[in-house]
Amino acid sequence: LFNLVVRGSGIFLEYLSRGLKGKTPKERLFLCGEAYCDFALEHPSYYRILFMAPKEHLGLERLNKMAVNEFACTFTFLIDRVRECMEANVLSQNKPEKIAAMLWAHNHGLCSLHLSNHLDVVGLKNFRQMYTESCEAFLSSLSVTA
Repeated sequence: LFNLVVRGSGIFLEYLSRGLKGKTPKERLFLCGEAYCDFALEHPSYYRILFMAPKEHLGLERLNKMAVNEFACTFTFLIDRVRECMEANVLSQNKPEKIAAMLWAHNHGLCSLHLSNHLDVVGLKNFRQMYTESCEAFLSSLSVTA
């Protein structure tokens, strides 16, 4: 289990790193959200272990410490993208950690509901469209108004 978490975390960080290809802070943040969804859809078993299994079910103190460190790394990555957007006056000024947690919860909720077949969306293409539209709307709600 420890090795699965380590491997899954490594793959997840590779996916998040795709976001750095964006040319603007907003594009980098959006691409990170797309990469999160890609990871969930392309590696659902790792996704379930990393993000859907209750921490106490993972057991092993060593695993819990490692998981905390791995999640801290990927969450810091998201916070950095949010902070970039705030500095570029794309997102409203607030605590970057708070906004990052809100974005993560939004994306996680959509992916988890899809993977557990709780969404009434048929087909991967339809889910991806709904996911993208939802992320755009959510980011827009957090954006600085002109």
